Amino acid sequence: MKNLLMAGAAGRNLGKTEFLCRAIRIQSKYRPVIAIKVSTFDSTETMKTQTYRSFEGDFVVTREVPTDDNKDTHRMFRSGADKVYWLRTHRTALDRGLSALLQTMEEDGICLQTDCLIMESGGARNFIDPGLFFIIQEHDDTLKPSCSEVVHLADRLVKVTGDGWDILPEYLFFEDGTWGLKESAAAVVLSGGTSSRMGEDKSIMSINEEPLLSTITKQLQPNFESVIISGKKEKHSFFGCDVVEDLEPDKGPLMGLLSSLKYSRHEINFITTCDVPDIHLPFVRKMLREINDHEAIISVMNGKSQPLFAVYKKTVCSVIEQLLNEGKQAVHALLDRIDVMELELEGQWYHNLNTHDDVGRYRKSRS
Repeated sequence: MKNLLMAGAAGRNLGKTEFLCRAIRIQSKYRPVIAIKVSTFDSTETMKTQTYRSFEGDFVVTREVPTDDNKDTHRMFRSGADKVYWLRTHRTALDRGLSALLQTMEEDGICLQTDCLIMESGGARNFIDPGLFFIIQEHDDTLKPSCSEVVHLADRLVKVTGDGWDILPEYLFFEDGTWGLKESAAAVVLSGGTSSRMGEDKSIMSINEEPLLSTITKQLQPNFESVIISGKKEKHSFFGCDVVEDLEPDKGPLMGLLSSLKYSRHEINFITTCDVPDIHLPFVRKMLREINDHEAIISVMNGKSQPLFAVYKKTVCSVIEQLLNEGKQAVHALLDRIDVMELELEGQWYHNLNTHDDVGRYRKSRS
């Protein structure tokens, strides 16, 4: 659900509801916003207030109505939400409660794929893949169990500061049914290869009923300040990104990497190729967060490094130039000369389409 913004918190009183209410205030100026609060309880938890924690069955979904008190769902109304829903559920019934919630929303005419949705929940991330998922945390405080289960799926750990948070709701945007947070970094798609194993140009072959390169850039553009295509201007300009041609032709992927890094105005650059159709943004943001003093972070899958699904600092340009002067064109040669951190790919989302058989397996996995 790319149209859903979801936020949980490491503990209590970290401003989670206020963070989402500010997001509601901003977005409600331009479109209807549907707000959702999910309250999850252990079945053995002491009932503190009968109306809040006592309900029949495993869960209950309520359509909230505006009231002038400090209840979280009523604060959402006052912030500008068009409709507000509240799911109260025992933890063991969260999946069924969420299904009932979404069914209720559909019955009310809400489009679950395009309408602007904002949800306060951490545990729901186990069952829903949203456009953005944040966990709000103060310093390095211990995560409560419901957040520790999903922290690896967070797009960002939002830190509480003296002025609020280190990521403000004003940084977020909602466009074409998708939530986005633009990273202060560039994304580079290397598209200058010969596609010899595929037998046709991979970048413009049809995947998901559109050119493969379009599938990739549409995922990157809402989330990066700059998206660069390393390729040919006459072939790739219509994708709406900056197109950078190799400074010298026929020098392999290292030259494509060097040319793009030199062109980029960002110190930090995410690199991918035109044959990886699905970009798992939580993993990419994790690489961006963890690069710190390293010169690169390289993804690793089944023990094999993927140097072209990685994050590089612009400072590696001088090392690449030295390698090219030595006649070396393989990207792996770069890894021996710079400070690299490896990060294991998580989940089953990563596909690399080098042959028509790869394409067939990918299409089957999505059917």
